[in-house]
This record gives sequence, C-alpha cells and structure tokens, in this order.
Amino acid sequence: MLLDAGVEPVAALASLREARPIVGILYADSALDHHHRELEIDASIRSADLEAMNDWFDANPVELWWITSRIRSGTQSGSI
Repeated sequence: MLLDAGVEPVAALASLREARPIVGILYADSALDHHHRELEIDASIRSADLEAMNDWFDANPVELWWITSRIRSGTQSGSI
C-alpha cells in the first residue's frame, strides 16, 4: 500500500519498522517485485530499488535479543 501511495521503497521499510520495531518484513522483495511489474517499472530502476532495499535490510536487522526481552518482560507483567 505504501508503494502504491508513492512512498519510496526504503522509506516504506523504515516506516513499517518505526511503527512496529519487531516487524521482519519478509515479504518485501515480493511486494517490490509485484509493484514494479504492475507499474511496468524500467529494469534499471527495479535493480536499483532492490539493491537499496537489500542495503537497508543489511543496515537494519531485526534485533532478536530485543524482541525476546520484550516478550519476556511482557510475560512477567501481563503485557507486551
């Protein structure tokens, strides 16, 4: 939906992660591919967007230790 609204791929990823820090966004490459195919985006732009997305994932991994600590603290207090 963010891509369809004109949000750049990396900005869309950052927005999702900001709203929900534990989100893995495992479907991002498929969503980007679908978006590009639907709009018939040029191959050079597709390649650049995919590379930028992969770079973002490398720089912004999901912190599993943090997720685990949130779950554990939520279990103890009754909320996550």
